Amino acid sequence: MKSNLLKRITQHLIIYSALLDNIGLMNGKMGIALFFYHLNKVSKDKNHLAFANKLINDITSKLDYKIPRTFFDGLIGISWGIDHLIKSDFVLFEDDEILSELDKILLEVNVVTLMDESFSTGIRGIAYYVISRCSNKREIPKPFNREYINVLYDRLRQMDQREAFVVHLQSHLRHIVSGHIVEYDLNPFYKIIDNDPYDANLFNQNRNIGILNNGYTGIALRILRNMELKNEKNYSY
Repeated sequence: MKSNLLKRITQHLIIYSALLDNIGLMNGKMGIALFFYHLNKVSKDKNHLAFANKLINDITSKLDYKIPRTFFDGLIGISWGIDHLIKSDFVLFEDDEILSELDKILLEVNVVTLMDESFSTGIRGIAYYVISRCSNKREIPKPFNREYINVLYDRLRQMDQREAFVVHLQSHLRHIVSGHIVEYDLNPFYKIIDNDPYDANLFNQNRNIGILNNGYTGIALRILRNMELKNEKNYSY
């Protein structure tokens, strides 16, 4: 069942992603690229890798200052996606040059005055990205620095301290400023993906192609994630 469903979703994404203008993470081509890189890890199919590379080339060619500085559909999510691909050894960008340039754009966002505290378009998404970017590193990657991390930490202290995720983000930022290495954490990303049951006849309805709201990419990533967690090494795609 899972194998057949994954094959159908894969074919669907190959066909319909060509019609997609959105290059973002949660509703666009960045999320689909992530799926195909993870799929190639399981399938070992060179066509999957070639398609993922094609999507990344398309995304990087369309990056500009007009794209919003947000996690779900903007530059922050795209940057997180690229960083994830690098950390997972799916792609190689020399000296993180592309991320450094995108991070300079992120620094244009004034986190002190930003009132939006959401993950999708606000402070939570920025903090999660910065922590991910700094994870597994002994030094804070430029253009970020301890001063910026401290400002972001102080902004989070103004938020609801009863929320576990906010406290979690603060703790990681504090460790980074203190010179400690923090581990890369995918859990917040996967918690965003809808875990609600999906209709078995999912191809007979107007479903989102992306990750959110039980979209095709989100369902496919959930299937692959479950395979990874179950260590299904003998799975045959």
